[in-house]
Amino acid sequence: MTMVRTGDWIRLINMADDPDPIPAGSTGIVTRVTEGTLAQIDVRWDDSGRSLSLIPGMDQFEIIGRGDSNAVRVPRAVYEGIFRGFAAGGD
Repeated sequence: MTMVRTGDWIRLINMADDPDPIPAGSTGIVTRVTEGTLAQIDVRWDDSGRSLSLIPGMDQFEIIGRGDSNAVRVPRAVYEGIFRGFAAGGD
């Protein structure tokens, strides 16, 4: 399992299904992580100042710095699956 925590610094790789997506390459700080079937990773994006959530398994991102609190596990298949799809040219 990959841990995504409040306070982690992330970089967006792709946000395919949003009508007004955050640009790829944007960085932000995780402000909240929810679990369950409607899990979301809330992020305050650095460049735009927007707050927009990521959806684990749909949105592609990488953790580039670690925070300390509120760790939530994201299934490895979800986390790694998004990178396999990205590497194969999938959106």
